[in-house]
Amino acid sequence: MLEHIHVRAIRPAYRATPGAAKPIYVIETDLALSKDDPAYDSDALGDLLFAAKDYLAANPAYHGLKIVPYLQR
Repeated sequence: MLEHIHVRAIRPAYRATPGAAKPIYVIETDLALSKDDPAYDSDALGDLLFAAKDYLAANPAYHGLKIVPYLQR
């Protein structure tokens, strides 16, 4: 599991294209993802992206990642 202060959940998913379906990670974060959001923190998001890329490199069976807002259930 990706350990980071701003990661709330991580789960596998598939990205489908007309020719293939490849496994990816979906990372849910408590960070604002839009630059228009007053709570947007580019440094914190950059740190999360760096950690996510390292995690992806250590898990080569996955072909990408998607970072989405955390929606409390």
